[in-house]
Amino acid sequence: MGDFEGRVFEAGGGRPERVPFWRGTRWGNRPLVILIIVIIWLIFPGRGIWYTVPAAEQARVYTLGAPGAIADPGLHFKLPAPFQTIRLFPHTRVDTVQVGFQTVPPASGERQLTYTSEVDYVLTRDQNMIHVEYAVQYTYPESWKHWENIETFEPLLRGAAEAAMRATVATHTVDEVLTTQKDIVQQEAQSHLQTLLAAVDSGVQVLNVQLQSVVPPEPVQSAFAEVQNAIEARATLINQAQAYQNAQLAEAQGKVAQILAQAEAYAAERVNRAQGDAARFTQLYQEYRKSPEVTRERLYNEMLQQVLPGVKEIYITDSSGVLQQLKLGEKGD
Repeated sequence: MGDFEGRVFEAGGGRPERVPFWRGTRWGNRPLVILIIVIIWLIFPGRGIWYTVPAAEQARVYTLGAPGAIADPGLHFKLPAPFQTIRLFPHTRVDTVQVGFQTVPPASGERQLTYTSEVDYVLTRDQNMIHVEYAVQYTYPESWKHWENIETFEPLLRGAAEAAMRATVATHTVDEVLTTQKDIVQQEAQSHLQTLLAAVDSGVQVLNVQLQSVVPPEPVQSAFAEVQNAIEARATLINQAQAYQNAQLAEAQGKVAQILAQAEAYAAERVNRAQGDAARFTQLYQEYRKSPEVTRERLYNEMLQQVLPGVKEIYITDSSGVLQQLKLGEKGD
């Protein structure tokens, strides 16, 4: 700046004051700038105040590190970091933990079983050892809990599954676990595992426990196979015996029904005949009371008519004692 301009400024009382550009606007001074900054901040999501929760997940909002509200799938608003942060968790996803075996995707794309080197033997109620392979399917109704409350979730879940299976198998015999009560063992193991996970507030729901393979130790597998074959043979014989029993029982019941029907018919016939005879004798008695001699003669003649046709020979004696024989039914007589 030249000396002339400097002298002019000094004569006028100093340098002129610079006027900010916003003072000439209709909003006044600073509020307009603040409003523009806020609008730009809200529109552009890159500033970290808008976030989206994908489907099948939930978000937990942490305010200054303290856990807060739960956000469902969709678009949500939060304060910028470091005031508020979020963490996404699975919600409806179903995961599986496998004990005693492992599935791996081969090159063909089809899943196959690959057995682990660790052999998991379980003791049954009747003091037998069996190898149990099973899978646990679970989901996350409150998935943030296992991140907040449990430092290492998968080892805890596997250990709880093993403990639940051991406790369940210990209440059943080897035959029940191998054959007759597999479904009951699965249900009891699922309930026991859910109780263990709820005790540590894991936020995990066990959907099912599926037994993949239950076999005895290799040195005694042949003996168990023979026992199993004997059990199956016994069941076959029992089924055959029950079928024969049912057939014989049905036949006997048919015969009994037939005999009862014949007996009832015979009884009805006898009753009807007896009632008819009784009515006939009652009628004869009434006639006899009216005319005893005539009725007596008629009854005598009727009886002879019934008896004589079956007689072959008749002997007649007179007062002199002469015996005469009258042969009936012979030719020429």
